[in-house]
Amino acid sequence: MKSLSRAVIAAFTICIAYTITAVALAVKGIYLPDTLTQYFFITFGVEFAATASIKIAKSVISGKETQNLIERLKQENLPVDKADITQKGDNDYDDYGGQYYG
Repeated sequence: MKSLSRAVIAAFTICIAYTITAVALAVKGIYLPDTLTQYFFITFGVEFAATASIKIAKSVISGKETQNLIERLKQENLPVDKADITQKGDNDYDDYGGQYYG
């Protein structure tokens, strides 16, 4: 499992645990400060937004790399095969351009 997926699962688990704890304490008559709850969920909201933006950026970069590969193949008058443009894996680098997107 990828580290971003682990981070999202951990964040959801922590949010659920906090909610359960807050409800259990409220049933017993102990209320957590509203500001604590607000900033707790804002923190994890920012975490989810950052994770989503990383995933979107990786997808955009991958799409641009595929487009560049297709353009290079067309410029060299080589046939574009489906195997040439499919994802080769989830590596942090590719063998085409020598660029690193870590």
